[in-house]
Amino acid sequence: MINYQTNNNFFAQGLYHSGQKSVPVQLTGNYKSFSDDPVDIQVWSEENDAIEVFDSSMRYPYSIWFDGKTEMGESLWMMGIRPYQITGSNHLDGSVDIFIKGNLEATSKPNQTIHVHAITSQSPVILPEWRYIQSYDGTTTRLGDEVERNGINWENNQGKAKLIDYYEFVNADKNDRHTSIKIRTNSLFLTIIPIIETEIKAILFQLPRFLYEDLNLLSFIGRKRIVCTEATARISDDNSNSYAYARYRTWGGFYNLPSEQNFLRPLIHPRLLQQGVFSNLISTYKASPYKKIIDRTIPYILTSYEDGYVETHLVNAYAALESMVDGIGSFYEQDHLLGKRSFKHLSSKIKDLITQEILDIDIANGISKKIPELNRRSFLDRLLFLLNIQGVNTSLVWPPNIDESKEFQEIITRRNLLIHTGLIDRGDLCDFDLNRVQKLVEIWILKLLDCPDEKVNLLSLYRDAPINKILHY
Repeated sequence: MINYQTNNNFFAQGLYHSGQKSVPVQLTGNYKSFSDDPVDIQVWSEENDAIEVFDSSMRYPYSIWFDGKTEMGESLWMMGIRPYQITGSNHLDGSVDIFIKGNLEATSKPNQTIHVHAITSQSPVILPEWRYIQSYDGTTTRLGDEVERNGINWENNQGKAKLIDYYEFVNADKNDRHTSIKIRTNSLFLTIIPIIETEIKAILFQLPRFLYEDLNLLSFIGRKRIVCTEATARISDDNSNSYAYARYRTWGGFYNLPSEQNFLRPLIHPRLLQQGVFSNLISTYKASPYKKIIDRTIPYILTSYEDGYVETHLVNAYAALESMVDGIGSFYEQDHLLGKRSFKHLSSKIKDLITQEILDIDIANGISKKIPELNRRSFLDRLLFLLNIQGVNTSLVWPPNIDESKEFQEIITRRNLLIHTGLIDRGDLCDFDLNRVQKLVEIWILKLLDCPDEKVNLLSLYRDAPINKILHY
């Protein structure tokens, strides 16, 4: 097992491509095992055209790629080279979006299994399967025997997937009952059986896209982004094994401090996810007519939990709620009070009245342009209608025996104050608004995914804003 702090250095020669131009180059690079640090490279070329090709990297990094061989004879392919700086006419320092090395010419036969082992960022949806205690030097000592590690299993569009806790064993045999370990990340295993010949390089190149929807939903459940940082793919037959390794430039959210890794954070307890709940949720999600709405809402709700100013948290939480109301409301045609024909007749009369009463043409036209807004159903009306018709359990947001309409209107009023003036009510009231909007969006999405109420981790909903407190009474 490679130690977490180990730096991997490499040297390679090959062609540096930019559009229709290519120049031979030499490069050195390095990356750190089991980290989300980018692959850094230094590139040299003796060609006269090198400066032109390097300059294009500054403008179009996504169109730049390299293919060649390492000093160990491994094929190396990189795409999305982003320069930090260009020195002189032949030297470039930069980093790489996608880095793939190994037996890149390997191809699977139809119906031949490809095994992928990906490393993802840590997530509270996975709990460690061993008992351990913290040591003075920052390592962890494992106690007890290894149990069967089931992980979270589901069907990915490409094959069978499994997410499980991942350990890096340090200075000891992993079969030792008392082993010092450092928990760094999670592992995702993907078994793919393509029906056509498939290059191992193509699998690794497309892996982030293959996993995006699955990890996005897991991120939502865990309230923390999960991203794939590196992966190894293997094609096996009776005579040999072919391997390739990839690293990806990733962004896992705004986190300056370690985020919570306990069972209070995820919306569904990790044990339930392992017992098949996630498998059901992902199937419902991918077939849902509301999938696009959920997809565009999740980034807002995740950002509302990340490091940042409280205004940023609130704005993203409000944006998540608006995304749900506007998107789902379109399915029920709840945007307008009157039909198109009826309102056209009414607006014509209103416009005539404005013209009669206001002699200044510019002012009259300015008011007339506001007429369409009269037919727009209020945000509060649409929200209450949708929550009711979809059976969202708002008792998880509010205490009993309250005027729900009044409370939601208070939140919307404070939202408008923030959006239009930048002002917020600081203190508990501000925190409670944030927490309630987050919870409302979360339980609404879970409702769309047919998640039973008894599967929801209630502790994750109550921990920030107890439902028996409403401070503005």
